[in-house]
Amino acid sequence: MASKRSLLFIVVTLLIACSQSNFVSTTPSVSTTNIISLKDHLPTLYEEAKRWHPDAYLRNVDIPIQRKQSNLWLISANFQSPSDDHESLAVNLWQDGKLTTEPFKHEASVYQTQPIKNEDWPIDSQDALNLLLDDDGINFLQTHAIHCSALNLERDLAQTSEPVIWILTLSSCGRGDTTHIFLDPITKETGIYTK
Repeated sequence: MASKRSLLFIVVTLLIACSQSNFVSTTPSVSTTNIISLKDHLPTLYEEAKRWHPDAYLRNVDIPIQRKQSNLWLISANFQSPSDDHESLAVNLWQDGKLTTEPFKHEASVYQTQPIKNEDWPIDSQDALNLLLDDDGINFLQTHAIHCSALNLERDLAQTSEPVIWILTLSSCGRGDTTHIFLDPITKETGIYTK
């Protein structure tokens, strides 16, 4: 009798485990698999930028939302220097861990903004994506070529105080509407962003 109870317990446990496994597998996973932590990688990106100019500061960041087979960079961080009005630098982190730099020459003087500091964005990239993605956004990423969608960190230059914001861009690569949604990492306010 005890062995029948043990067998029944094992069968019930397996059924529960299988049903939980099925539930987890149907939960959208786009937001947890395709983006990396900016906070973890920013020191390395900064180190590369400081080789370009010791006074380099962070201007903005682009993090493409992509599938693993994509050959896009994982992070592209753009830096400026107050001592150089005619050049900026992109530092790119690739999937194989390689860092590349690309300087950009500017004929006109670049607009020098306030540096983006760590305290300006207490919400890291993954958490920002989770807060910005509603069911419609998750559905969009699951049904479109997502390599044209991205999460950006930048200053909102349209506002007087120029706050640092996260911007989620959902784009179908030019084949339809593009939506920009912002998150203020300090107040956690979200809304549609008009560029």
